[in-house]
Amino acid sequence: MTQLTPVHPAVVRLDRIAGAIFDLDSVVATTASAHARDWTRMFDAAAYPATVQLIRDLRRHRVRTAIVAAGRHCEKILAAAGVTQLFDACVDGIDADRWGTPGGLGPTTFELAAQHLEVAPSRCAVVEEGLGEALDGLRDFGMVIGIDRTGDRTALLHEHGADAVVHNLTEVRLADPTTPPSPNM
Repeated sequence: MTQLTPVHPAVVRLDRIAGAIFDLDSVVATTASAHARDWTRMFDAAAYPATVQLIRDLRRHRVRTAIVAAGRHCEKILAAAGVTQLFDACVDGIDADRWGTPGGLGPTTFELAAQHLEVAPSRCAVVEEGLGEALDGLRDFGMVIGIDRTGDRTALLHEHGADAVVHNLTEVRLADPTTPPSPNM
């Protein structure tokens, strides 16, 4: 097993963020292996425990949460992973078609998710592991957290616009400036 170089935790300031938008593939659910299997077993997906914990923590602080997916089966995958109830909004390829937005996962998909949350993009954090258009177009969002689970794409994620890069979402810290820090933090 490869040891990843520790990174500084990403800090999400709760006074600046009212919404959080997560990419489905490889951020919330382990769907890559599911996509590789035949279609009869497509919806065999598992949620990343650290992601589930972060979403629960955000919701405890009244941060609205959304999920985005390029494909057309987001709700089925969420149900298979047992995490449907963690999201206030789900935007996938079906929504993109309905709203006439470009297909695939891109900035418009994240903007549509922010609209569904009724939160301005500048008040939303985005959690994404992909490179390219999806990440490049998110500069108007309040914070972009890139995930580099393998440790070999940190610089690229930063170059494509990630404000912070983590290897695992356990490295994300929620900061509430209205609450004094715990002496154990």
